[in-house]
Formats: sequence, structure tokens, C-alpha cells
Amino acid sequence: NLDEISIAGHSHVWHIGDDGETTNYTIHPDDFGVTTHPLSAAAGSTLEENKATLKRLLSNTLEEQDVAIRDFVLVNTGFLLYISGFAQTMKQGAEIARQTLESGKVKSLLEDFANVTQALSTAE
Repeated sequence: NLDEISIAGHSHVWHIGDDGETTNYTIHPDDFGVTTHPLSAAAGSTLEENKATLKRLLSNTLEEQDVAIRDFVLVNTGFLLYISGFAQTMKQGAEIARQTLESGKVKSLLEDFANVTQALSTAE
């Protein structure tokens, strides 16, 4: 079982609405415009390899072995954008996530966050 949206196939969702009503449904990577991948293709590795993968992901210099990880990020970010109302469909959410990632905005925001938090920690 996963607590995230799977890239390997169907995910079962239980959604509690603002009115407290619970609905459940099944979603699939196809709903996001993403192909399926075995979960093992998105598994983490050593600290150094994970760091290198993240760097390639944020720099939009992906290698073939990174596609499943990118798609895992797109599906989960796309679903978050959809359920929060920032996207009208899951596919649109994944596309917004893709454009944001590929534009370098995510990398820039992460670098800014790191700079601010490092400055705060040295100021104490």
C-alpha cells in the first residue's frame, strides 16, 4: 500500500469534501497523461544517487532512468493541484506541474528557500 498516487496502476482515493462527505474513486496514471511504470523504477537509492537524481530533475536534464521518478512527481503534484482547485482536471494538474518543473521555477524556489533558511540559521 502507498500513501501516494501510484505510477504502477490504479490508486484508490477517499476524498473528504468541505461538507464532510466522503467519496471514493479509483484513479490511474492515464488520468494524468502519464504512462505506467513499475514502482521499482522510482525507488530511492543511496544518498549520493538520490541527490544526483534530484539535481537532474530540477535542472531538466533527465536521463532515461529518471523518467519514472519525474512521472511519480507529476502524478502526485498534479493530483494535489487538482484536489486543491488549482487545476480543473488531473491531467491539467500534471501539465502545470510539468511546465513549472521544466521552466526552472521549482529549482529557483528551492534555492531561494535554502538560502533563506541558511541565513536564518547563521543569524542565530
